[in-house]
Amino acid sequence: MAVKVGEQAPYFEFLDGIKGMNLYDLKQKYHVVIYRASDDNLEDKEEEFKRANIKLIDYIQILSEDFCQMFGCDENGDFVVIIDRYGTVQYISDKVPTFQDIMSIISYSEEDGCCAL
Repeated sequence: MAVKVGEQAPYFEFLDGIKGMNLYDLKQKYHVVIYRASDDNLEDKEEEFKRANIKLIDYIQILSEDFCQMFGCDENGDFVVIIDRYGTVQYISDKVPTFQDIMSIISYSEEDGCCAL
């Protein structure tokens, strides 16, 4: 059963450089944006994400084999998952929003609390 917006994100692992990390390494520190995009414009904004305490993770870095099943995403198509710093899923979509839209989603969820969307 796939996790829904407003629920806690299930445990997953990913590569960060050459070391492995997991969701718990990021909680309380970063918002998390996990994406798979055929037209990858987000990578160009990686420094801006980093300055805003947002961890940008490309799907190819994900080590958990059942990640797409856990979030109800098509592993062959585009998708984005946004998780806040508390581990709550804030947004899931099969369309990758622009950098500005992602920043607005995160800002809105921070200002208005969990699952404000």
